[in-house]
Amino acid sequence: MPRVSKSGNSLVVRIPKELAVVEGAQDIDIERVGNALAVRPVVQLTIGDLTLILAMFSLNFMAAGREFHEQSERDWSGNSPGVLMQALDRPSPWHSFGL
Repeated sequence: MPRVSKSGNSLVVRIPKELAVVEGAQDIDIERVGNALAVRPVVQLTIGDLTLILAMFSLNFMAAGREFHEQSERDWSGNSPGVLMQALDRPSPWHSFGL
């Protein structure tokens, strides 16, 4: 029977080998489902999985095209302070932490 033990501020559960869902050191996802915990391996997709990723889109994805959004002309002269300078005038969200 598996037991729960404590390691620092975390709880530790040893999962019997016959119930293992991952091999060796692999990232897992833990989710609370009611009063149970669901443990799943994290699947890391790579460029080799591109066909699989594209297959997730429906056949009519973007069939109507994209919405057109009018964009205003940008000032590339460097004379406009822009959004960055406006943001620098605001207090930092980290200010309360002394950063």
